[in-house]
Amino acid sequence: MKRLLLSLPLVLILAIVLPADAATNTRIPTATRFIPNTATLQAIVVKNTTWTSSYVSVETWRRASASSAWQLIHSASGRVGRNGIKLNRHEGDGTTPAGGFRIQWGFGTGPNPNGKGMIWHQFDSNDWWAEDSLDAPTYNTYQTSRPATAKWRTSHAEHLWDFQAPYKYAWVIEFNRPRYGTRPASEPQPDLSAGSGIFLHVQGSGATAGCVAVPEARALSISQWLDPAKRPVIVIGEDDWLKGA
Repeated sequence: MKRLLLSLPLVLILAIVLPADAATNTRIPTATRFIPNTATLQAIVVKNTTWTSSYVSVETWRRASASSAWQLIHSASGRVGRNGIKLNRHEGDGTTPAGGFRIQWGFGTGPNPNGKGMIWHQFDSNDWWAEDSLDAPTYNTYQTSRPATAKWRTSHAEHLWDFQAPYKYAWVIEFNRPRYGTRPASEPQPDLSAGSGIFLHVQGSGATAGCVAVPEARALSISQWLDPAKRPVIVIGEDDWLKGA
């Protein structure tokens, strides 16, 4: 999330962008590089002033329809990866991926804070996030347990129970991931070097390893605000780049 790049790989934007006439499908004022899907009525914009900064502004936007103007609901400070935001990021490089991504489900330590139907997992001490590149079928997926037959290594996974504070409210940013709960043979496999476990979660005392983090009260309000019927997305990038054409 560092140097200024002029083009975004198509794989990063397919999830939220459809070709459309700008007159009938409005763009988010602070992220005009993207044309939202016509069904998207909620968006979170995460932006820093320089690619290498871990300090960001986190904005929530909404619109009534594809042709309606976007309205800014809230803006707050947050943190991203310790090395900022980056296109073509890699596992372990301490950056947050630039681009536009769906938010479809989340997990946390307690019951679902969302009353609008967003999918939620309340995790316990058995749950993991697998990040083992030697086991492609489970790479970058939520695992409710680790059976004896599992091929992924716990040394290459996040034991969610060890992160109860930041993961009190955590929403999965669909970066380098299969569709929720599936990985059909017809679907491209993830890039095993691009990274995994990118979430929107509760902020700790500093920068993250690649996630987007906001204060707990803000994480809760976003959790309550997300609406699957409005096809929420998150758009991440450097300020000037996001406003580019």
